[in-house]
Amino acid sequence: MLSAVQGFANRHRKGLVITAGLTGSIYMMGKYAKSKLLEFHEKSASERTAKEKPTTL
Repeated sequence: MLSAVQGFANRHRKGLVITAGLTGSIYMMGKYAKSKLLEFHEKSASERTAKEKPTTL
């Protein structure tokens, strides 16, 4: 059974490598986009708070 899996992996090596690369890339891009979205949300919330806060002299 192990030899069958090894044979399959050897026959489809290029496709498996491409699939793993694409999957990893999409995962990393998603994490990056999520962090940038969170950063934007925090920045806009702090700016909104600063605008709404009355200035006292």
